[in-house]
Amino acid sequence: MKTILTLSIICITIMSSFSDELPQDVNRIVNKRSKAIQMIDKVYVEELQKLKLSYMRKGDLKTSNVIEAMINDIDTLADSSDGDDIASQYLGVWIFRVGSWQSQRIIRPDGSVFRANKPTEPAKWITDRKNLIIIYPDGAKETFGLPKNGVMISNSRKDKKQTTATKVDK
Repeated sequence: MKTILTLSIICITIMSSFSDELPQDVNRIVNKRSKAIQMIDKVYVEELQKLKLSYMRKGDLKTSNVIEAMINDIDTLADSSDGDDIASQYLGVWIFRVGSWQSQRIIRPDGSVFRANKPTEPAKWITDRKNLIIIYPDGAKETFGLPKNGVMISNSRKDKKQTTATKVDK
Protein backbone atom coordinates (compact mmCIF):
# COMPACT_ATOMS: atom_id res chain seq x y z
CA MET A 1 0.00 0.00 0.00
CA LYS A 2 2.86 2.39 0.83
CA THR A 3 4.43 1.61 -2.55
CA ILE A 4 1.22 2.51 -4.38
CA LEU A 5 0.87 5.70 -2.36
CA THR A 6 4.50 6.65 -3.02
CA LEU A 7 4.15 5.97 -6.75
CA SER A 8 0.93 7.99 -6.85
CA ILE A 9 2.60 10.95 -5.17
CA ILE A 10 5.56 10.76 -7.57
CA CYS A 11 3.24 10.62 -10.61
CA ILE A 12 1.17 13.56 -9.38
CA THR A 13 4.33 15.56 -8.67
CA ILE A 14 5.75 14.87 -12.13
CA MET A 15 2.44 15.66 -13.86
CA SER A 16 1.91 18.86 -11.91
CA SER A 17 5.39 20.04 -12.85
CA PHE A 18 4.42 20.18 -16.54
CA SER A 19 4.44 23.69 -17.82
CA ASP A 20 1.17 25.28 -18.94
CA GLU A 21 2.74 25.89 -22.35
CA LEU A 22 3.75 23.03 -24.63
CA PRO A 23 6.38 23.62 -27.31
CA GLN A 24 5.12 24.46 -30.78
CA ASP A 25 6.28 21.12 -32.24
CA VAL A 26 4.23 19.27 -29.61
CA ASN A 27 1.20 21.46 -30.38
CA ARG A 28 1.62 20.71 -34.09
CA ILE A 29 1.65 16.95 -33.44
CA VAL A 30 -1.42 17.21 -31.17
CA ASN A 31 -3.30 19.13 -33.87
CA LYS A 32 -2.21 16.66 -36.55
CA ARG A 33 -3.44 13.74 -34.42
CA SER A 34 -6.76 15.48 -33.74
CA LYS A 35 -7.37 16.03 -37.44
CA ALA A 36 -6.48 12.41 -38.29
CA ILE A 37 -8.83 11.05 -35.62
CA GLN A 38 -11.55 13.36 -36.85
CA MET A 39 -11.18 12.01 -40.41
CA ILE A 40 -11.30 8.42 -39.15
CA ASP A 41 -14.41 9.15 -37.07
CA LYS A 42 -16.13 10.76 -40.05
CA VAL A 43 -15.57 7.66 -42.22
CA TYR A 44 -16.62 5.44 -39.30
CA VAL A 45 -19.91 7.33 -38.88
CA GLU A 46 -20.58 7.25 -42.63
CA GLU A 47 -20.10 3.47 -42.70
CA LEU A 48 -22.27 3.00 -39.61
CA GLN A 49 -25.01 5.08 -41.28
CA LYS A 50 -24.93 2.72 -44.28
CA LEU A 51 -25.18 -0.33 -42.01
CA LYS A 52 -28.02 1.24 -40.04
CA LEU A 53 -30.01 1.80 -43.25
CA SER A 54 -29.30 -1.75 -44.38
CA TYR A 55 -30.64 -3.20 -41.12
CA MET A 56 -33.66 -0.90 -41.25
CA ARG A 57 -34.49 -2.16 -44.74
CA LYS A 58 -34.24 -5.74 -43.46
CA GLY A 59 -36.66 -4.88 -40.66
CA ASP A 60 -34.08 -5.44 -37.90
CA LEU A 61 -34.90 -2.37 -35.81
CA LYS A 62 -33.08 -3.68 -32.73
CA THR A 63 -29.73 -3.77 -34.55
CA SER A 64 -30.51 -0.49 -36.30
CA ASN A 65 -31.12 1.17 -32.91
CA VAL A 66 -27.86 -0.25 -31.52
CA ILE A 67 -25.98 1.20 -34.51
CA GLU A 68 -27.75 4.54 -34.02
CA ALA A 69 -26.57 4.56 -30.38
CA MET A 70 -23.02 3.84 -31.58
CA ILE A 71 -23.23 6.80 -33.93
CA ASN A 72 -24.51 9.03 -31.13
CA ASP A 73 -21.62 7.91 -28.91
CA ILE A 74 -19.08 9.32 -31.33
CA ASP A 75 -17.94 12.59 -29.82
CA THR A 76 -17.05 14.22 -33.12
CA LEU A 77 -19.19 16.99 -34.48
CA ALA A 78 -19.00 16.03 -38.15
CA ASP A 79 -22.38 15.87 -39.85
CA SER A 80 -21.96 13.72 -42.92
CA SER A 81 -25.32 14.80 -44.35
CA ASP A 82 -24.34 18.40 -45.06
CA GLY A 83 -20.56 18.26 -44.90
CA ASP A 84 -20.55 21.01 -42.27
CA ASP A 85 -17.53 20.29 -40.13
CA ILE A 86 -17.84 22.27 -36.93
CA ALA A 87 -15.41 20.01 -35.01
CA SER A 88 -12.30 21.18 -36.81
CA GLN A 89 -12.91 24.68 -35.48
CA TYR A 90 -12.78 23.48 -31.88
CA LEU A 91 -10.20 20.68 -31.91
CA GLY A 92 -6.61 21.41 -31.05
CA VAL A 93 -4.53 23.37 -28.59
CA TRP A 94 -5.91 26.54 -26.98
CA ILE A 95 -4.69 29.02 -24.39
CA PHE A 96 -7.50 29.92 -21.98
CA ARG A 97 -7.27 33.28 -20.18
CA VAL A 98 -9.32 34.81 -17.38
CA GLY A 99 -7.85 38.06 -16.13
CA SER A 100 -4.14 37.44 -15.50
CA TRP A 101 -4.60 33.63 -15.22
CA GLN A 102 -3.92 31.44 -18.22
CA SER A 103 -3.64 27.73 -18.93
CA GLN A 104 -3.37 25.48 -21.93
CA ARG A 105 -6.24 23.19 -23.01
CA ILE A 106 -6.20 20.50 -25.66
CA ILE A 107 -9.66 19.84 -27.07
CA ARG A 108 -9.62 16.26 -28.33
CA PRO A 109 -11.92 14.47 -30.77
CA ASP A 110 -12.77 11.85 -28.13
CA GLY A 111 -14.76 14.44 -26.18
CA SER A 112 -12.09 15.12 -23.56
CA VAL A 113 -10.33 18.36 -22.70
CA PHE A 114 -6.78 18.00 -21.37
CA ARG A 115 -6.01 20.75 -18.87
CA ALA A 116 -2.31 21.49 -18.42
CA ASN A 117 -2.90 22.95 -14.96
CA LYS A 118 -4.85 19.82 -13.87
CA PRO A 119 -3.53 16.93 -16.00
CA THR A 120 -5.18 14.26 -13.86
CA GLU A 121 -8.63 15.89 -14.12
CA PRO A 122 -9.70 16.11 -17.76
CA ALA A 123 -12.89 17.94 -18.60
CA LYS A 124 -15.44 16.88 -21.24
CA TRP A 125 -16.85 18.82 -24.16
CA ILE A 126 -20.06 18.69 -26.13
CA THR A 127 -21.68 20.98 -28.66
CA ASP A 128 -25.11 22.10 -29.71
CA ARG A 129 -23.66 22.96 -33.17
CA LYS A 130 -23.69 26.65 -32.23
CA ASN A 131 -21.60 26.54 -29.06
CA LEU A 132 -18.83 24.55 -27.48
CA ILE A 133 -19.75 23.52 -23.93
CA ILE A 134 -16.96 22.43 -21.59
CA ILE A 135 -18.08 20.44 -18.57
CA TYR A 136 -15.57 20.38 -15.73
CA PRO A 137 -15.22 17.50 -13.22
CA ASP A 138 -16.97 19.56 -10.52
CA GLY A 139 -20.01 19.96 -12.82
CA ALA A 140 -19.32 23.58 -13.77
CA LYS A 141 -20.02 24.40 -17.41
CA GLU A 142 -18.55 27.03 -19.69
CA THR A 143 -20.10 27.87 -23.07
CA PHE A 144 -18.10 29.29 -25.97
CA GLY A 145 -19.40 30.62 -29.27
CA LEU A 146 -17.91 29.61 -32.59
CA PRO A 147 -14.29 30.68 -33.00
CA LYS A 148 -13.56 33.82 -35.00
CA ASN A 149 -10.01 34.22 -36.26
CA GLY A 150 -8.82 31.57 -33.80
CA VAL A 151 -10.45 33.17 -30.75
CA MET A 152 -13.43 31.96 -28.68
CA ILE A 153 -15.10 33.97 -25.93
CA SER A 154 -17.21 32.74 -23.03
CA ASN A 155 -19.45 34.90 -20.87
CA SER A 156 -21.05 31.97 -19.06
CA ARG A 157 -18.95 31.93 -15.90
CA LYS A 158 -20.79 32.23 -12.59
CA ASP A 159 -18.32 34.88 -11.43
CA LYS A 160 -19.23 36.98 -14.52
CA LYS A 161 -15.60 37.07 -15.71
CA GLN A 162 -14.96 36.58 -19.39
CA THR A 163 -12.84 33.65 -20.60
CA THR A 164 -10.92 34.12 -23.81
CA ALA A 165 -9.50 31.10 -25.64
CA THR A 166 -6.90 31.60 -28.35
CA LYS A 167 -5.99 28.75 -30.70
CA VAL A 168 -2.30 27.86 -30.82
CA ASP A 169 -0.70 26.87 -34.15
CA LYS A 170 -3.73 27.78 -36.27
